[in-house]
Amino acid sequence: MKPFPPRPRRLRGYRIHIFRGARHQPPSVTTPTMWREQPPVVEWERIIADPATRAAYMLRSGRKMKHFHFARK
Repeated sequence: MKPFPPRPRRLRGYRIHIFRGARHQPPSVTTPTMWREQPPVVEWERIIADPATRAAYMLRSGRKMKHFHFARK
């Protein structure tokens, strides 16, 4: 018997929707689709560390991810 070939890795499309409160920027922005195996945590941390970000959530293939939702009070 021949061994099975390795399965290709599954890539998912991730986008981050950002709501900003700064006057010089648009009120909301969506990042381009990032094709990754895992969520883009480094980009997520950079976005929520920005003081102009009022709220943000991550979309995976068009659906909101409950674990990646941020809101500043």
